[in-house]
Amino acid sequence: MKILYKILPMAVMALGLSSCLKDQNIEDLKYGVNDEAFESNRIIELPSASGTHVIAASFVPEDKDTVFRTLTVALASKEPASEDITVNLTLDNSEEIIANWNEANDGEFVGFPSDQFSIEGGLSVTIPRGSRSVTTPINIAFNPTVLLEGQYALGFRIASVDQEGYLISGNFKDMLIQFVAQSAFEANYSFISVITGGVSATTNEDVHMPTINANTVSKDGIGGYFTGYTEYTFNEDGTITVGAYGDATKTSSYGAQVVESSYDDNGFHVKFTILGGGYTFDETAVRN
Repeated sequence: MKILYKILPMAVMALGLSSCLKDQNIEDLKYGVNDEAFESNRIIELPSASGTHVIAASFVPEDKDTVFRTLTVALASKEPASEDITVNLTLDNSEEIIANWNEANDGEFVGFPSDQFSIEGGLSVTIPRGSRSVTTPINIAFNPTVLLEGQYALGFRIASVDQEGYLISGNFKDMLIQFVAQSAFEANYSFISVITGGVSATTNEDVHMPTINANTVSKDGIGGYFTGYTEYTFNEDGTITVGAYGDATKTSSYGAQVVESSYDDNGFHVKFTILGGGYTFDETAVRN
């Protein structure tokens, strides 16, 4: 189901750009001499759908190996790859990437225990000719008890590209993968949202809501109508807390206020307002 979102009026948000075609280092000519790559916009990056530098990889805490296919290596260019492109990743900077993230976001990530994981196929990946990206499987062998004790993460960086004529992105050369136990609320849902206030509309959408943490899941868009990003936290007292933002970086909040909420094994209902009560969303979500 293709969903077209509208941009919220009354709120001007600075949305993050996820493509290195808008890489500030390219615009400022700070990459040095590589005219061929600069003119053709052949940039190698580690993108994410949210435009942030962190991806949550949720796992079911079972005593078995788990394969995560969450890390995508991409070619940001006008045309697909004209040849096989071998991109070499590294974990040598993982501690630095984690520390930088923690400092910038008041986080508590710690490095994934080195004896608890292996990278299937190594750290060299190939973007096939005719494609724009490849997703590398990360084979994690873990003890669930160990992983549940902390907020573990791995920091990947693009180290080099074997072929000539490509630039490594300045903005999207790093990616942090956070490993979290899958929330009991992660599922596919059918949403009905009734929107009143600044606009009158009813939307229907089928979405998968991924894990943020044990009690929180998320979805793109707000009410299936506006662009943005929404998080739902399921509290122990049976209520739901909602966060509505300009995008997944959560730097711009719409000030969601919950009016009423409830949930059970079949789904949830929540009614909330944004922008000082200017818009009201009455949502019912049923697990598929």
